[in-house]
Amino acid sequence: MKAFLALIAIVALAAADCDKVFKPAKRDCGWTVSILEKNDTSSYWKKTYYSVNGKFWAKKVIDFGDNILQYDINRPDIPYSDNIKASIFTSTDGQCKQLPGGSVDLTIVDYLVDTEIPFGSCTEGANFDGKKCNKYTTSITLPVIGTLDINVYAKDGEVIGMDGSAIRSWYLGKIDKLIIDWSSAAPMTRFAYNRLHAYKCPDDRIYKSGDDDYAFCAAYTTKAALAVVVSAIATALLALF
Repeated sequence: MKAFLALIAIVALAAADCDKVFKPAKRDCGWTVSILEKNDTSSYWKKTYYSVNGKFWAKKVIDFGDNILQYDINRPDIPYSDNIKASIFTSTDGQCKQLPGGSVDLTIVDYLVDTEIPFGSCTEGANFDGKKCNKYTTSITLPVIGTLDINVYAKDGEVIGMDGSAIRSWYLGKIDKLIIDWSSAAPMTRFAYNRLHAYKCPDDRIYKSGDDDYAFCAAYTTKAALAVVVSAIATALLALF
């Protein structure tokens, strides 16, 4: 429950601007976002890529040496069974599995995006990771944990980073900040495995690019992009509580 409250606070922070309301940049059908977990005083470094192209989505986790730690792909064009029309392929340490597939559920995201929480302050012309941006600062109080501060950095309609005592607390001190980078590209090759990274998959079609006919671009908007980021942070938070 504490993790969920913290998640609500983080996502809602992206709903304001220095003057009025933060307006996220609209996404095309295909896009990718990377979330880098970084500690400036140690060697801890992990980056997660989320790619979406219509109903296709993929999650790839790499370490500092570009080694793939985890790679999950949702393929709407590869049936899991007669009753389940999509498959999720997972690869950890090269071991490949096929599971029932699905799509991103936007119900919770619809609620969170429409919920506004005021900031304590907003600073224009701030600097985050070498980029000029707006810095939004607020504090939240959680049971047992106490009061924590969160800094959210946004540029050109995109949240590009987060830091603060809340981030350090939720990640048990492993990281100092999250660096978020958006791209308006997600080639279909992102939704296929290389045989060097995943072997003996139950269905060989996962080694080939997906069928463009299953993209359904019009069904995915900015909220789908936010859903992926919400999912990323929620997974990390729920693992701690």
